[in-house]
Amino acid sequence: MNPSDLEFIQELRQDFLLEAEEHLHTITSGLLELENSPTPSDKVVESVYRAAHSLKGAAHAVEMPKVASLCQSMEGVFSKLKDKTLSIEEKDFDLLQRSMNCLSTLISDPDHDDSEARSLAKSMDDLKNGSPKEVSFSLSMQPSTAAQKDPEDNLPTPTATPTSHQENHQVTTGDTVRVKSAKVDSLLLQAEEMISVNLAIDQRISETMEVMSLIEDCKRSLHQEDPGTLKQSFQSLETAIRKVIKALSLDGKAARVLLDRLLRDAKAVVMLPSSTIIQSFPKMVRDLSKTMGKDVDFQVTGGEVEVDKRILEGMKDPLIHLIRNALDHGIEKPDERAASDKHPQASLKLSFSYTDSGQLDIILTDDGRGIDRNRLREKAVSSGIMSEEQARSLGDEEALNLIFRSGFSTSALITDISGRGLGMAIVRENVESLGGSLSLSSETGKGTSFRIKLPLSMATFRGVLVEEGGRPFVIPTSQVVRVSQVHSDRIRSLEGREAIDIEGVTYPLARLGDIIGLDRNEKDEVSPFPVVVVSSSSSSFAFAVQSVKGEQEILLKGLGPQLMKVPFVSGATVMGSGKVVPVLRVKDLVQRASERKSAFSTVKVDETPPSVLLVEDSITSRTLLKNILTASGYLVQTAVDGQEGFDLFSKGSFDIVISDV
Repeated sequence: MNPSDLEFIQELRQDFLLEAEEHLHTITSGLLELENSPTPSDKVVESVYRAAHSLKGAAHAVEMPKVASLCQSMEGVFSKLKDKTLSIEEKDFDLLQRSMNCLSTLISDPDHDDSEARSLAKSMDDLKNGSPKEVSFSLSMQPSTAAQKDPEDNLPTPTATPTSHQENHQVTTGDTVRVKSAKVDSLLLQAEEMISVNLAIDQRISETMEVMSLIEDCKRSLHQEDPGTLKQSFQSLETAIRKVIKALSLDGKAARVLLDRLLRDAKAVVMLPSSTIIQSFPKMVRDLSKTMGKDVDFQVTGGEVEVDKRILEGMKDPLIHLIRNALDHGIEKPDERAASDKHPQASLKLSFSYTDSGQLDIILTDDGRGIDRNRLREKAVSSGIMSEEQARSLGDEEALNLIFRSGFSTSALITDISGRGLGMAIVRENVESLGGSLSLSSETGKGTSFRIKLPLSMATFRGVLVEEGGRPFVIPTSQVVRVSQVHSDRIRSLEGREAIDIEGVTYPLARLGDIIGLDRNEKDEVSPFPVVVVSSSSSSFAFAVQSVKGEQEILLKGLGPQLMKVPFVSGATVMGSGKVVPVLRVKDLVQRASERKSAFSTVKVDETPPSVLLVEDSITSRTLLKNILTASGYLVQTAVDGQEGFDLFSKGSFDIVISDV
């Protein structure tokens, strides 16, 4: 093959990959529906037959004979199904699904060894060449069929894609065109850049209003002299400026309409239905549940919900891990479920929906064994994460969140499904990196539910603009719990750090400037002072700031590869004035603040901490006791023996003396 022909084939194969993905999805989802339907659908059989035939032809066109050969055997089986001359049993579906896995491998790697493909093709040919006869569709079902269910537990059968058993949300696209993602991303970025135009117009209006205020001052200062010509000039200037303000206001409204329309249309190009990332999930659940000897009814709803493709791509791996974790840890085997008076077939549900605040809401729920909080506490102690006393003091929610600790796992075995205990920590980090949050609820013996909230778009979001140390910063609104004004006399000590009560909830308190390393300014020390309460993972923190400027739409811009590791900063945005403002990473702020004791030392507390004289001759005991007392907010002075302690006591003033006999 000459170089030009080879280049042409490579170009064709790029288009083939997109076409092949569609055909593979059609066949895989069709097989799942046929396997779980008591009566075969002629429409589904026809669709899988046509997909296999089309994939075979396309493979021939791009010179992939291994793919074409396997499709030929699969097409033969589907042809017999179509003619109703072949009986398909459960083991046959396993064969067809294994063939789909092999097809995916051969398509992604045309040079891959085809020994498995030849073996699968022979098995399918043997299935196809069985004795022809007129039969009804038969399927070997597991004991846990719908016939054994209680009428009140009549759950729908699991489906891979929209079928007659669940919501039909297939998208009718009409005339379509494939566009390279780089061009689409560029279009979206240009549209989002127009947000700066709106901000600039608002800024110009604000500046013009300030000019008007200055003119009023000038008029008052010249009022007594009343020079006619000067006064007339001022009046003309005032009239002209008012016209400018009116025109700018109208232009601003028009620009906002244009921007909203362009941004909406541009976002629509990269907004994809949630179903695009879950196409492989039903087959994954089927294969894993069979491997583990479990019977699982997997249901998906809300596949029509549209989200930024960057959000969907970022969520695929976390969702895969959560599903695998539910199958491995959460869902029991049929005999264990039966012993617990549960239906032998487990339920696993994945739903996508919009929240009232315009976010993506993803919920994964199983009806398995749930999470034993006492077992989590025991594992935390045995792993050295905390002491027994600390573990006992954990509330139920705190104990539940232990599973998000890096390296924490209750699985006694390391398997391909369970992993090594790193997964849940990474899942939460991935969700938070997309600007979302992950929460968990579980009831022992009844099941577990994970809830993920995410923005619908990556680039633009709402942000709270604050000022600290004379500098502006943006905090993502999605992670702001509340904004409040508090007085310094409401600050109290809690476990060695300052805390504040806001609307009946106690939050640890820190000065934002202290955390991000800004120089102190005594003029900032006022009371009352504004506080922004933020939340990251399961932790909340109150940050005192100089001022809160308001909330607005923010266009997030990356800092580039040279500044990827700037502490506390996830990116920047350009304000209407042209000023570049950092966007803060809440997770880093909360983590650093949690590591500091008495971080909010700029706000003076009237109470003087109690002073303690600690007399102890053992250096180990002395150090331990001093650390405990200091962390609890006491001023501690130590003495190594009774004589030194007596001397210090005689010269100083102490509220408490701690000494052994």
